[in-house]
Amino acid sequence: MFYFEDVFNNIIVLWKEKYFFSKKTGMYSTLQEDYMKIEWYVEKKHKKKYNDWEKVMVFIIYQVLCPNSALTWNKHKRYFNIKEIPVNLFEKQWVDNFEGQNDKEFIDNYKGFKNPALSNMTLGEYLKYHSLSLRTNDL
Repeated sequence: MFYFEDVFNNIIVLWKEKYFFSKKTGMYSTLQEDYMKIEWYVEKKHKKKYNDWEKVMVFIIYQVLCPNSALTWNKHKRYFNIKEIPVNLFEKQWVDNFEGQNDKEFIDNYKGFKNPALSNMTLGEYLKYHSLSLRTNDL
């Protein structure tokens, strides 16, 4: 049995708070580069430290960040702050991915949020509640 926080908290802290937009490349290049660094860090450099659920969570977070960054880009903002994203979007993507694959192990063991009230928070509020912070330097 495991909860969303058991997996998410170990991986979200590897991401940066802000991704700046470039007129030449947009923001996707920096977000994609960071995703690739985090994926390498979790799956190769520290593969014994992270379990399979956490390795999948890296991609889940990236799946949520991409469309949300596009919404920010369309609003002509200079940067994308991931703390503004509702935390329930990450959990929904997490559940949708595994239920869509009919992953029996996931379906049988996943229990959602330890505290359901957390699902109504932004990522910034969620991080503060858990006394977590996002990465400020390179991995």
